[in-house]
Amino acid sequence: MLTRETSPAANGGKILPQLNRSEVRRYLLAVFLSALAVWAVVDAVQMFQRLAHYYCALPVWDYWRTAENLTAYKQFHVATLWQQHNEHRIILPELIYAADALLMHARQILPIACSVVFYLGAFAVIAASFWSDGRISVLNRIIAVMLAAIVVLWQGIATVLADAFLLQWTLLQIAVACAL
Repeated sequence: MLTRETSPAANGGKILPQLNRSEVRRYLLAVFLSALAVWAVVDAVQMFQRLAHYYCALPVWDYWRTAENLTAYKQFHVATLWQQHNEHRIILPELIYAADALLMHARQILPIACSVVFYLGAFAVIAASFWSDGRISVLNRIIAVMLAAIVVLWQGIATVLADAFLLQWTLLQIAVACAL
């Protein structure tokens, strides 16, 4: 039996109930947030697919130093960490390169994994700063974090993440994000 609200006669001949503005707004908002979430997930999947596609176990550029330094890594020579690299020294990346050479046969898996962790860690710091701002409504915070995820997970970043030598760039990004 049809109720008064859903009877065709009560709705001007329409079988579906009428929605007020707030209900329509809530549905549209749910659709918009779902679309942003799907977009972020698709970006993440594509980024990780590109990362796997660009992976190459052969060292490039200055990463060839790991082959040169392998004997020093095996003998745990600390002086290797202080070697000049252009106009600076890259101590933490050098430690990660050494661990990769010793533990994973220099296949660049550890530097790439650390690069992904540092990059996503920088996003987490930025998202946490968005989320902790109490002056902004919860809805706007959710939208800001989702939009940031869409930008951060863009598949073009895979070219940087797949290059083990560019570990210092993602390390710098998380250091700057944490400093701010």
